[in-house]
Amino acid sequence: MTSSHNHVSGLPGQFPSGGIFDSMSGDAEVDRELTDGAFVRAVITFEAVVMAAQANHGIIPQEAANLIEDATASIDMGSLRIGSRAEQAATPVIAVVEAIRAAVTPALAGLVHHGLSSQDCIDTAFSMMHGRALDVIGPRIATVIGRLSRVAERHAATPMLARLPGRPAAPTTYGWQVCQWIEGLEHTVSELGRARESLAVQLGGPTDDLADMGPHPRGLVADVAEVLELEAPRTSWHNDRSRVLQVASACVQTINACAKIATDVAAMASHEVDEVVIGDEDQSGRSTSSPMPPKRNSAAAISIRSAATMAPGLLANVAAAGVQEPDRSAGRWQSEWRAMRELVHLTGGAAHELSLLERDTDVNEKQMAQNLSSAGFAGSPLAAERRTVEYLQRFN
Repeated sequence: MTSSHNHVSGLPGQFPSGGIFDSMSGDAEVDRELTDGAFVRAVITFEAVVMAAQANHGIIPQEAANLIEDATASIDMGSLRIGSRAEQAATPVIAVVEAIRAAVTPALAGLVHHGLSSQDCIDTAFSMMHGRALDVIGPRIATVIGRLSRVAERHAATPMLARLPGRPAAPTTYGWQVCQWIEGLEHTVSELGRARESLAVQLGGPTDDLADMGPHPRGLVADVAEVLELEAPRTSWHNDRSRVLQVASACVQTINACAKIATDVAAMASHEVDEVVIGDEDQSGRSTSSPMPPKRNSAAAISIRSAATMAPGLLANVAAAGVQEPDRSAGRWQSEWRAMRELVHLTGGAAHELSLLERDTDVNEKQMAQNLSSAGFAGSPLAAERRTVEYLQRFN
């Protein structure tokens, strides 16, 4: 949350950007979970769920929890101004908590945010937001895997030239090439799944020991985690950023797997190779070149490769923030916020663009055969065909 955003954006799908050069292609469904408005909604939801759990555990009166929860539903998030307050306090939570307290009676205001810290709110809100984003990205990649498996089956025996740097290698098949793409994507789906499972509630309170959470604090944490569909950690993880780094790493692996395909397709679509043809059925004119209208550039491939160039720097930012001061970080934790939002945004965009690229790429079998002949190769690569068929059996 940056001070340049003085208003909370409550518009679904509006990803904050500063101008045309910040508008890297994303995915509307993913970006909807990354807005300022999504963050504020997550904080308010967390506050309400914690108060409900506190009431169930006898920490605060049930009637008070119900009244506060009802009041949170009436807060006009579009009217909140948290940018300047966040800059002054180094946290965007204070303005949100004040809005909740202002919506209830003075007698109830003291129960709002009881036993919580700003870091509890922010870390849990990001866990919620990133979890919902990964719930979109993982299945999107899985859908591409399914479509690619059918492409590989169709071209299991389509011969093409394998290449080493600067020279041709030996015959392989396009089907086997696609199988290698699938393998990379499947690894990323597994990593995304593990990262999603690691996302946890942060609930420690001002001293990170659950001092104000009653006689059974672990049970309360479990109750909150169940409602929010997050992991219930054994301890507060405010100074252990491994969960955040796991999500960041999974994002970079996903972008790289998408970029591998984009790089291969771009090379195969080049004028010198011409083994695949990038159509325009799904990209609505995005692939044309301004000085050379007949020329086709793959906007999807370009966007994915651009994301892959930016992602490692963002991962380095998150890794550098991973070793923090006791008991609250002064700067490193805060630096995660923007880096993680951008990483998840780029990951959603890469998955979306890969879906477009896969649908928009056609095989030029005649040119593949011509390239093999020009390199002095003949015959059918039976080994690659067999490996492709064996690899694809698990999809049947």
